[in-house]
Amino acid sequence: MTTPGDEALADWALLQSVMTRLTAAETMTATLQALLLRAPSPDEAEVCLWTIDSDAHGALGWLSNVGSLPAAGQPARSRPGERHNLADFPSARTYLATPGIPLLVHSIATDPDLDPGVRATWQAQGVQATIVVALALRGRIVGMLTVYWPR
Repeated sequence: MTTPGDEALADWALLQSVMTRLTAAETMTATLQALLLRAPSPDEAEVCLWTIDSDAHGALGWLSNVGSLPAAGQPARSRPGERHNLADFPSARTYLATPGIPLLVHSIATDPDLDPGVRATWQAQGVQATIVVALALRGRIVGMLTVYWPR
């Protein structure tokens, strides 16, 4: 039987392992691989790192892909340099509202919080599930990490 102390130690060990790999990463690919260390079905997952541009008033504007690691043997769904206007995706407010807290969308087809634009974009790319984490720096949202799965 696992105790809360055992779970806390396991979580700490995982974080240490990820941090060690992130610290040692010398390329974007190595960085993204470190983030997939304990992801479910990591060979099927695609992970992307995005920056978010804000205007002079702090309003979020454009989402820009700065790094992608496609699933093993698959073409990338999103490529570095790809940009999306966040105004086109109203549900982006949902996953940007809680920086640092992962949001799991276990079914792109049925999640009630997704707007038609996000749903259509992800379904066209073959995405069935995703985890989205907004990234903040000094209280300002500056990026987003996404992990996509085809099932």
